[in-house]
Amino acid sequence: MMNRIFHGIGNLIEKHPFKVLLVTLLIFAILIATGVPSMEMATGNETLVKTDNPAFISNKEMEDTFGGDSILVLFTDESGKKVLSLDNLQKMWNIEQKFQYEDNLFSFMSPASIVHQMTEAQSGKIKENALIISDGLDEMGNKLTEIGTELKNKELPDPKAVEEKLDNLMSRMNPESMMKQIGNQQGTEIQSKLLTMADGLGEMGEKLIDIGRELGSKDVPDPKAVEKKLSDFSEMTNVFNKLMGGQDNLGEGAGQLKGNLVNAADGLENISSQLNQMANQMGDNPQMQGQLTIISKKIKESSQGLSTMSEKTGMITEGSQNTSKTLDHMSSQLKQQIDEMKKGLSGGISPEELKTMSGGFVTMGENLTELSKGLSTMSEGNELLPDGFAVLSDLGPQLEKEMAEMKKGLSGGISPEELRNMSDGFVTMGGKLKEIGEGLHTFHDKSGMMVPNFPHNQKELDTILYEEDGVLRSMFSDVVIDDQNSLMVIKLQGNIGDEAKTQLAEDISNALDKEEFENVSYVVSGKPVLDSALKSEMRSNMVKMIGLAVIIMLIVLAIVFKVRWRMLSLLVILISVIATLGLMSILNVPITMVSMAVFPILIGLGIDYSIQFHNRYEEELSVQRTVGQMGTAVAIAVLATVLGFISLYASPVPMIQDFGNMLTIGVIIAFIGSIFILTPILHLRDNMAKSERSAKSGKTQSPYKESMLDRLLQSTTKLVLKLSIPILIAVIGLAALGFVVDGNVGVETDIESFMPQDMAALKDIHQIRDKKGSTDQIAIYMKDDNILAKENLQWMQSKTKDLEEKYKNIVVDAKSIDALVGNLSSEEDLTTEEYMDIIDSLPEQQRGMFISEDGTQSVILLNIEHLAIGDLQDFVTNLKEEVKDAPMEVEVTGKSVLDVEMVKGLTSGRIQMTLIGLGLVFVALLILYRNLFKALIPIFPVVLIVGMSSGIMYLLGIKFTPITSTLGALVLGMGTEMTVMLLERYIEERKTGKDKLESMMVATTMIGKAIVASGLTTVGGFSVLMASEFIILKDFGLMTVINITLALLSTFIVLPPTITLFDGFLFSKKEKREVEGLSH
Repeated sequence: MMNRIFHGIGNLIEKHPFKVLLVTLLIFAILIATGVPSMEMATGNETLVKTDNPAFISNKEMEDTFGGDSILVLFTDESGKKVLSLDNLQKMWNIEQKFQYEDNLFSFMSPASIVHQMTEAQSGKIKENALIISDGLDEMGNKLTEIGTELKNKELPDPKAVEEKLDNLMSRMNPESMMKQIGNQQGTEIQSKLLTMADGLGEMGEKLIDIGRELGSKDVPDPKAVEKKLSDFSEMTNVFNKLMGGQDNLGEGAGQLKGNLVNAADGLENISSQLNQMANQMGDNPQMQGQLTIISKKIKESSQGLSTMSEKTGMITEGSQNTSKTLDHMSSQLKQQIDEMKKGLSGGISPEELKTMSGGFVTMGENLTELSKGLSTMSEGNELLPDGFAVLSDLGPQLEKEMAEMKKGLSGGISPEELRNMSDGFVTMGGKLKEIGEGLHTFHDKSGMMVPNFPHNQKELDTILYEEDGVLRSMFSDVVIDDQNSLMVIKLQGNIGDEAKTQLAEDISNALDKEEFENVSYVVSGKPVLDSALKSEMRSNMVKMIGLAVIIMLIVLAIVFKVRWRMLSLLVILISVIATLGLMSILNVPITMVSMAVFPILIGLGIDYSIQFHNRYEEELSVQRTVGQMGTAVAIAVLATVLGFISLYASPVPMIQDFGNMLTIGVIIAFIGSIFILTPILHLRDNMAKSERSAKSGKTQSPYKESMLDRLLQSTTKLVLKLSIPILIAVIGLAALGFVVDGNVGVETDIESFMPQDMAALKDIHQIRDKKGSTDQIAIYMKDDNILAKENLQWMQSKTKDLEEKYKNIVVDAKSIDALVGNLSSEEDLTTEEYMDIIDSLPEQQRGMFISEDGTQSVILLNIEHLAIGDLQDFVTNLKEEVKDAPMEVEVTGKSVLDVEMVKGLTSGRIQMTLIGLGLVFVALLILYRNLFKALIPIFPVVLIVGMSSGIMYLLGIKFTPITSTLGALVLGMGTEMTVMLLERYIEERKTGKDKLESMMVATTMIGKAIVASGLTTVGGFSVLMASEFIILKDFGLMTVINITLALLSTFIVLPPTITLFDGFLFSKKEKREVEGLSH
């Protein structure tokens, strides 16, 4: 059936070559014009992980809420500590202002933005206090107006009258007269009491002597009589009580005097303070200001003098108290002795005790008599009175000195005119203060329309940047690396397109250039910048590879492919490749770092089909016979190749799937171009060349002229057929060893290691990483109905600290809402209410970095070291275990987690892709051939190549990458095409009656040069990849060159012995009889 289809196509092209060519070119032109201009390049997360992967979903949700990638700007001042100068920070702030309304920006963070946040907070406090200040100024203004009005209404007192009043005050406050008055009042009373007490004590002494002598002369006196006399004696203690009362009165009077002096001093102090405030407000009247200042100073000195007097007066009180305490002690002692004597009498008394008591009474009497004489002497000399004159000896002169100073201050006086000026000044001041108050009130009302400005001088800026001890405030630690380096972090909105990221990176770079930083250099980097640079490198690298591939194709075709118009095949494949690019764009298949290798591959692979048809046409000189004979064989080869590429769809890595899409589309379009563009052009060429058409019969009759390549292929075929068994054993052994070491081949998935290592953007991100410590990040993404619930906050706090301590060699720092709270409060034990108050006070932009607007989501950002993929995978696994105790829904996500998911896809999908490809090709061939051996023989050499390829990678130390992991499928697709072509020609020759050897010799000779030409052009196409600046393509290019070379060699070394060994299984009984019949 397939033969009939292709014979029909050949017949159509022969009848209408120009129409077929025109329609095909028109379709290709539409694909090119429509798709190529809108070609897209992708480097985002969707190229690494499938969109239905949980890690991709959680990362997308997180980015929707908390922003995506960041553009980093590193500012460096090598000359000194000027990176935080006012000029530099002002220019940083200018940058932020330019982009404040950019929808695709999530947040700005730099030293300038934090400074502005602090000034904004201060501005808020100023606005809050403006109304309070306004009310205070209104009140002050009213008071000053009242004072001014009152002064205007009153007459100026006579200074002499004031001096006389001070003199009178001085005379009334004379310490000497005060002490005389006190002494005269209480001294008389004390002397009277002392004389009375002296008389009483004298009488008591005499009685005690009499009692003692009477007891000594008598045997036992009547105890009751003695007790009665003692009771009479005890009544004398009342004299002491009266004396103490008088002394207490003296102390109380002195205390009252002290209080009056303190009150007077405080009053003068208050007056002095008010006058000083008035003086300060008289800035526009220096003369009045000076006078008020002098008066205020003198009154203050007077106040201090009165305070000193009050302290001296306190000593009078202390002396009176001491005297009172002494008298009280004497009274207590006397009462105690009498009570003891009375107690002794109550129980009777012995003669011995009576004698002892008699001696005691005599002794007491004598002592009381002496005490009576001493009191009489004290009464006469006033010795019990405190020495008030000594206490206040310096009070009088001090008071006189202070009064003199006060009078001196009044001596100049103040004129009525000055009083009126002062009054008018107070009234004017009051009015101005009220106007200021009204202005502040208006400021408060309109403050909502005002925007806080940036500091205007370096001193003001430094107070914001540094603590009092000169240490940088902790809130700047994320953006100030050291004295010479600071950072601007521009976080983009999550999940925005690559074009928007690229445009923003360019706009920010241009804005920085316009600011013209003088003393500071800057580096713009980050993933968006790196991706943009990577795309630019991909474009230039792709153009370079295609151009180099074309040159190699021209050289190979010129040397190997000896036919007319040999370069036509190259032109056809170039048109097909460009049309492929257009169709991919229409189908929204983007170009990735992996799939950009498609174009040199397609040039090398697709030209094979053109060469096969071109070669057969030169042999047949007929489109119908060429397409009819070659169409089925090439279609089967294309089908096998496509099925091998379709196996790439089994990969969980999207960029591998896109690679498979592009290869599949490209191979099909190349096949179509080879039939519908190449053969019509060849037919039109011969139709227009009459001489060549008339020479056709002569050419068909002339003997075939062998070339050097033909003879080489014939000799090689004979040799391998003789050594078929040893060759097969050796090749199978090598392949087996390759399969054994396949598991030891490493996996490289560090995206940065795939890029050109001298790319400026890559060096920039390395520079920032060296300074900052990290550019890699993992996010702990949390969701709950109330993410700020107490237990959630406690878990975030403790888990952040635990992770930083436990993984201190990996985690550079951890950022969460707790870090922001810590910047604003140094207290460790905040209550939940205090904690929430601080969160509520945070600027909206800062709060939004860690808490969603609806309060249901939060994130902890772990900045980590740049890890090898194996270490990163272990760390992510450990993190997932660490967060299982969370009281909310928690997921570990972020760019680094997506890298881990990509690794899983590569390691688990590589073998799976190869097995699926083998299965698909085998099933397809089995369906087409309906013969098990015909289906197995074409894929047998390919399986051996896959095994040997792993062994070669192991020996060369080449690791599997996202693209080298596709080698199995690629070799299957490209190798099967060669083996199918040779098998088909062998079967065709056998059906003509030739034996096995002759059939193989004809097949390898006639189709071999086309296979060699196509194989070499394919190798040439892949070899271009080795010249790529992308490391990932260099390794891939090397391995594909090796594999295609192995496929080419296996086609002529492994396949001929295999075909001839299983020749008996390739034909049905009917076909065998037909072959045998023809051979006879």
